[in-house]
Amino acid sequence: MLIYFLFLFWFHWIQPKTPTKAEKIAANNEAIAAYVERFHPLAIAEMHRLGVPASITLAQGILESQYGKSELAQQANNHFGMKCGGNWDGDSYSKFTGEWNNEAQSYRQLACFRVFDSAEASFRAHSDFLRYRKYYQKLFLLPSKDYKAWAKGLQAAGYATDPKYPDKLISLIERFELDQYDQLLLRPESPWVLAPDTLSFD
Repeated sequence: MLIYFLFLFWFHWIQPKTPTKAEKIAANNEAIAAYVERFHPLAIAEMHRLGVPASITLAQGILESQYGKSELAQQANNHFGMKCGGNWDGDSYSKFTGEWNNEAQSYRQLACFRVFDSAEASFRAHSDFLRYRKYYQKLFLLPSKDYKAWAKGLQAAGYATDPKYPDKLISLIERFELDQYDQLLLRPESPWVLAPDTLSFD
């Protein structure tokens, strides 16, 4: 009888409880909200610097880095899945990544990714990559507040091979109201107004 009661005590009060689906969703939403709170000033600063909508930057960061918790974000400060490319001479980090072929079939391959000194450097490199690569020049002819056109344009220009990439970005922007940051200027007291190169978001 004692063993039976000890078992009941362990089963109901001691053993780890598996989170429910609702609890997992709530935890993910909290983590995403924390990521947005942490990085939206940087996304706004980059929008004013080079013209990439803050909503797009934030949505890509959330998706590509799993809101800052992915292996690549943790080990390489790479929040946007930026690969090495032929002109990259910095440190690199290799890992398997999921890709899609022209038949919309997924596969995995080993890829080389850029390593950044900080999350801030990753955000700046992402803006530079879009602004100065010829494949993405058409994006900057789009209305800056048309996040749907930007999301579709990114995929069309080859940023991601996932055919659902635009839908994922749009869903994140609408669920978390990220387009509100496309309307904002940095507050005068924001340190980004004075010295954007001196901040660290790690």
